[in-house]
Amino acid sequence: MYTTDQALQKASNILHKATLDSGIMALAEDLENYRRIWSRDSMIAGIAGLLTDDAVLKDGLRHSVLSLGSMQHHTGAIPSNVHTDLSKASYGSLAGRVDATTWWLVGAGLYIHNYDDDLKSLIVKKVHRALAVLDCWEFNGRDLIYTPLSGNWADEYPLHGYLLYDNLLRYWALDLWARILDDNELASKAIRIKNSIQKNFWPDASSADLYHPKLGYDANQHYYMAGFHPGNVYKVFDTAGNALALLLGFPTEEKINKITEYVQSVFSSLSHPMLPAFWPVIHEGDAAYEEIRSNYAYQFKNHAHHFHNGGIWPVMMGLFAMGLTTRSRSDLAKSMFEAAKIFLDDDQKPFAEYIDSAQFKPGGKKELCFSAAGCIFMAQTDKDHISQKLNLKQI
Repeated sequence: MYTTDQALQKASNILHKATLDSGIMALAEDLENYRRIWSRDSMIAGIAGLLTDDAVLKDGLRHSVLSLGSMQHHTGAIPSNVHTDLSKASYGSLAGRVDATTWWLVGAGLYIHNYDDDLKSLIVKKVHRALAVLDCWEFNGRDLIYTPLSGNWADEYPLHGYLLYDNLLRYWALDLWARILDDNELASKAIRIKNSIQKNFWPDASSADLYHPKLGYDANQHYYMAGFHPGNVYKVFDTAGNALALLLGFPTEEKINKITEYVQSVFSSLSHPMLPAFWPVIHEGDAAYEEIRSNYAYQFKNHAHHFHNGGIWPVMMGLFAMGLTTRSRSDLAKSMFEAAKIFLDDDQKPFAEYIDSAQFKPGGKKELCFSAAGCIFMAQTDKDHISQKLNLKQI
């Protein structure tokens, strides 16, 4: 098994290998759509570089921001990905990717916060356009954006509507840029978004004026729900969404305790201190099975305990571990990293895309930048360092 230093060195090597003059690719190999500059992947990889003060990834993040921004859609949307030679951009396949725009705003804002060079002047008009399209994606002007099916990183998982992950990313983006631009209007909007997330995704007994009649106080709720739309409420556990909630200072101490209790129950059921991207698993015969079974791009990957359907993604587990560390739960975060290192160090699939939660075998692509970034996230032990680098004013 890798030592921590070996794991970090390997992770850095993977990220360096994927870094070109035009930005950071999702994967160094030329497979499917991975040899492109993806917005969410390059921003997440660049943020890992910010945490380690990596000069190669610093430049890679800057180039990624500029490359993606150069092909911004006329609506203001940032491309899901661009070809490495900037000859072509994609804004999504059957559905656009909401988190391409939000991660770009977050990554660009964190670059400026940490390095304070001329990037702001180069992209500020694009930032305003990107913020404007997010306003449009509210559709009803009530502060939460609406994500279409397949509209974010979990593009083969059956979630759509007002989603925790996407709305937290938007809040982070607005909060960052309100401070960078000293914009009181953006700051006020960020506060309204935060309040709406707080009361709708985990209502308290006193919560009123909720988005949906099916939402309401539940004394047994142990985490922020994944989302809702006019026809359904998603009560599944979304690791990335709850990770962002922890990082951004949303839960009270009481709610943090409930989240950690739930997470420890998942650890017990898996016999490993590891978190699937979504939990519980959707099995054949479940109400959501036909929806997940029919939603894929190249081939069906979401068998039970695999890919988005109960697969353990090091990148999302890394975000969650960092969230735990910032909330003074570093022992739990450390146990997750120690468990993950065993699976990152695999002869056939080092730094695999995901680990299945039944047989605990690596799956998907190997040496993925997502997983390398996740390793770096899990290795962070200093909550003040995380807060400073990620500009987390709430912690």
